[in-house]
Amino acid sequence: MKVVKPVPKLRFKQENGEELAEWKECTLGAITEVRKGAGLSKSALCEDGQYPCILYGELFTCYQERILEIRSFTNTKTCVVGKLGDVLMPTSDVTPDGLATASVLMLHDVLLGSDINVIRLTDQTDPVFFCYLLNYCTWEIIRLVSGTTVKHIYPKDIKLVRLVIPESVTEQQKIAGFLTAIDDRIESLEQKKKLLEQYKQGLMQKLFNRELRFKDEGGEEFAEWKTKRLEDLFQIKAGGDIDKEHFQRRRDEIYRYPVYANSEKLNGLHGYSDIYRVDCNCITVTGRGTLGIAIPRFEPFYPIVRLLLLFPILRCSLIFFSYAINRLNIFNESTGVPQLTAPQLRTYRISFPSLDEQQRIANFLTAIDHKIEMVNNQIEKTQSFKQGLLQQLFV
Repeated sequence: MKVVKPVPKLRFKQENGEELAEWKECTLGAITEVRKGAGLSKSALCEDGQYPCILYGELFTCYQERILEIRSFTNTKTCVVGKLGDVLMPTSDVTPDGLATASVLMLHDVLLGSDINVIRLTDQTDPVFFCYLLNYCTWEIIRLVSGTTVKHIYPKDIKLVRLVIPESVTEQQKIAGFLTAIDDRIESLEQKKKLLEQYKQGLMQKLFNRELRFKDEGGEEFAEWKTKRLEDLFQIKAGGDIDKEHFQRRRDEIYRYPVYANSEKLNGLHGYSDIYRVDCNCITVTGRGTLGIAIPRFEPFYPIVRLLLLFPILRCSLIFFSYAINRLNIFNESTGVPQLTAPQLRTYRISFPSLDEQQRIANFLTAIDHKIEMVNNQIEKTQSFKQGLLQQLFV
């Protein structure tokens, strides 16, 4: 090992204020033993299985940096048993980035399936710290990946990975504890968001099934709901194309009008234009890709790529009807790319209450959505904070 400088920008110190030992460069082969898991297929899984186990695919879909609980069980015992502190990585994927994913096992005696690299560390390396470091230094993994269509990384390759780590296990543990606390915060916020979303879905079910009704200011029941076809409530048109000279990706003083397309991302925002085609309040509904996503619009904009536009014929709450349309079961009637046309959308039937009750339902659900958005912003800020720390904590 040789001393590597500079050291990270952010360093921990001993409790007496003294500097901790230097960071040093080493190969993984010098501080780990690496082996592969053994054959274990999905067909071997069973809910009442005796042995906890991890399959290769679960490293992508079920686990983050720390594996705190096991999702799968089996009665088929393999010869590879994971221990507390083992770091697991996939051996194959269709992209190199997928292979640069590490999870540390925080449990004893877990069976490990094939296509899993099992990294067992020496006593001088904290496994949680090591896992965070591996997930940060993805370029070190990617440069050793082989294969064309399917990418691979084998134990012999992992041993060649070069990392810079602190000699002091104490500093490793301090870094691991700090990052773990941030991840716990993110997990708590994600759970809060999930519960709010479940609460909202439950309320929507009751509201639109009329199991839960609002009353007017005098405490009286509102009028019964009506059911009509969308063509009786809205004038439905489709967006078109936009000339290149009227479009750019970023907003400025001239190109200030949103351009919306058929997309779930960014509420369909595609870019900006110096002109607009729609200057009145309406609802847009996606007609390509993921069908039937309704969003109320309250500013001038330019619709493109056959984005469907719903202009109200009668006074109504666009927010309420957006929620209602999003609950429709939109069927794809095309044989190729999923699409929804204006004539098709016109035939869908929708139930709705009086205008006053529409507005109350809209305000109620919007307030919940606002809480969900606030929690989501907290998640994004915490994740951004974590990424900034990683750049300062590691070399």
